[in-house]
Amino acid sequence: MESLKKSIEVLRKVLLHDALKIRELQNNPKMLKKLEQISNIYEYQAALYALDYYVPLCYQKYNWWYTVIYERLVLDGIRELSRIFSYIDERVPRSAIYTGLHRFSATSRDKGFIEDPYYILNKWRKRLTEKDCDRILKVLEWFEMNFYNVRDPEPDYKALLSWHC
Repeated sequence: MESLKKSIEVLRKVLLHDALKIRELQNNPKMLKKLEQISNIYEYQAALYALDYYVPLCYQKYNWWYTVIYERLVLDGIRELSRIFSYIDERVPRSAIYTGLHRFSATSRDKGFIEDPYYILNKWRKRLTEKDCDRILKVLEWFEMNFYNVRDPEPDYKALLSWHC
């Protein structure tokens, strides 16, 4: 138990170090104080997720890129690929459809073809307790990333695409 506490302490320090690299968070002592409260691996992973997406989501309003939403890619891959390639004025290559869609990622424990796309989006519900989910959502709330909840496998797309810091 003591080694777990030390591990979380190290992870928390790494997270704070990373947060201080983000200009939009450097002058946010309230956020930094909250990050100092991280006490378990789920909170750490949620904060890491938030930090990874904070800057791209902040600047999506400038339309410098197309934001690919994982859940859209899983649930409606062909249409999402069409949106992506349309954004760059290209046709969707057949290889993009046949080699990537409806397959688990290389890092997934599952292998092969995805028959039910909702299965992949709901797997986390089997691994996490309600308390763990609440902790994760609490951390995302710190970043005002309120486009996810425990009921829906998909984010609130409108909120996600209009989010800004």
